[in-house]
Amino acid sequence: TDAVAVCDELERHGHRPDPHLRLSIVSALASSNLFELACFYFWKVAAIAERSEDGHLEAVFLARGLHLFAHQGDHMQAEEFFRRIEQRGDVRPAHVAWRLQAHAVNGDKDTVLQLFRSHFPKDTPTRATIFHYTAVIMALARSGDVVGVRDWLKCMARSGIKPDRHVYDIILKSLARRGDREVVAGRMNEMRAAGLPPRAVTYTNVISAFAQRGDAVAAE
Repeated sequence: TDAVAVCDELERHGHRPDPHLRLSIVSALASSNLFELACFYFWKVAAIAERSEDGHLEAVFLARGLHLFAHQGDHMQAEEFFRRIEQRGDVRPAHVAWRLQAHAVNGDKDTVLQLFRSHFPKDTPTRATIFHYTAVIMALARSGDVVGVRDWLKCMARSGIKPDRHVYDIILKSLARRGDREVVAGRMNEMRAAGLPPRAVTYTNVISAFAQRGDAVAAE
């Protein structure tokens, strides 16, 4: 938001900030879940990017758009931006991860699993990263598929990828929303055993999720 204020001040003085700079601000706002402000700035740049003959600007614009809409769970817009990136022949691992996330945010595990398998078939050397697995875990956790979460954590381990705090935070938040106290406690013990002791944000997410369910005892 400080960057937004500086950008606005520049415009008040008659200076037009570089579109790449504006798109960096959009990305930062999206990562901070400030979607309304991020969308305002993104569509402000859209007119410039669409008219520009700068191929690099178009590539950055499409990538930032995919990132923004994926974080919001706006899968229709995200798919449109992914399609345009695909037409350019410029699909990268991050783009695939954001595509998966767009559906994962909504708990659409069937679509996420289908896309994961289409991007990473067994007979290809292309390997999924922790970001792709995180999207799958998010989709399973948000849909309440506890068994699926467990199986995919094992799948990650077989691929040589260890879950990080972000993965555990996603799982714990979803479990707490469902009121699974004992499973939450078990996962937190797993975190400690893996050398990832829960942090303040972990406890805050779990407490908030229990509180939203009206489970004051579990929250306490």
